[in-house]
Amino acid sequence: MNTTMNTTKGKYSGLEVVRGLAALLVVYNHTFHFGILPKTGLLELPAQFATEAVIIFFVLSGTVITLSAERKSLILTSRFELLLGYLRARFLRIYPIYILGLALAALVHRWLDFAWPTRGDLIGNALFLQSLSGYIVPVPKYNLPLWSLSNEIFYYVLFGLAFLVGDIAVFLWMITALLCAIFLYPPGASGTLAHLVFVLTLSLPWLMGHWIAKRRHRLPLIPVPLGFAFFAIGLCYARIQGEQLALGFVDVFRLTAFAACCCPLILSLIQKDEEVQEERQYYLWRFAVSLCGIAALWAFSPSLLVLKIALTGLCFLFSALRIEHIRTAMSCFSVLVPALVYIGSISYALYALHAPMIFIVNHVLGDRHWVIRLAVFACTVASLSHFMERVIQPRCSLPAQWRVSGGQKGRLG
Repeated sequence: MNTTMNTTKGKYSGLEVVRGLAALLVVYNHTFHFGILPKTGLLELPAQFATEAVIIFFVLSGTVITLSAERKSLILTSRFELLLGYLRARFLRIYPIYILGLALAALVHRWLDFAWPTRGDLIGNALFLQSLSGYIVPVPKYNLPLWSLSNEIFYYVLFGLAFLVGDIAVFLWMITALLCAIFLYPPGASGTLAHLVFVLTLSLPWLMGHWIAKRRHRLPLIPVPLGFAFFAIGLCYARIQGEQLALGFVDVFRLTAFAACCCPLILSLIQKDEEVQEERQYYLWRFAVSLCGIAALWAFSPSLLVLKIALTGLCFLFSALRIEHIRTAMSCFSVLVPALVYIGSISYALYALHAPMIFIVNHVLGDRHWVIRLAVFACTVASLSHFMERVIQPRCSLPAQWRVSGGQKGRLG
């Protein structure tokens, strides 16, 4: 049997747990980066994996959107109706909270910089044309996490075309993304073409999520602990970037490889746990993946020696552990599952709104101890996120046909 992270009463609660952890990691990173928490050495190390948390969001999004479309296709036979319903559901899910995050960023910009963002920047962000590098328009100064929403909306639109064209559209999308990753990334200039290269390259994790959801009944049945083992090994790939190649091929390789290591865990959470064969340990696969990751880590990563040693030990540990040992360790944290499921359910609002709230709290309580500022920030952003997700969002969303129970409520998806 799988752990309590798997399906419960038809809900993909395990996906919410993963989503909640990823959201907390992003917020944790920004509490250091934007100045609520003082930078304190080892305590800051987990915050360095915030980019990988966004990659987890992309994989989850590809999985959840595919599951949602699959359920809807059982009701509607018209491809055009399917497309319209899908796009409307995505718009109503994303835009209300997104606009609030954009408005908060603009208000904080006016408050702290005594000027509004330019009209072009506001319009560009309202149309999801932003990026961290500002290929078309820059992401809001006081809400940097909104960069990933531009990618998400682009993937939603491309996926919507599959309703009209068929699976060949997704296949062509995947080939184009691979070509962009190999030959055109990183973009050497600005403009629309550079933006397209960027979002297409980072669509590879999203497409992985799509394919594991679409082929889940034909793929090997994976226990959750085994999926967690591959995820732990994947943390090694997350640290293999090189100082001079951080925006080039090595960066694409590490993010895509890390996404691939997340896929067994996501797959295990959407498969039927009673059919999993516990004796399938996949030792050879784990050992091979570990060796490749360790070799790349020591060849390319500029990370601290202590981190390299720790990740090497982690890789070897999870390549050798038996499933029952991993399950025993995971069961120690089962008491946290309900809280993480809740955080996952409000994680989109948490993600879209937390950055401007950090700046507001820092500005208003800048002379107070960081413990007070952290407590005020946590209570404020949690309350606002709960209000948007549990009060406002249900009034904006479509009926239940377009939602995957549990999996559809979280961030970006």
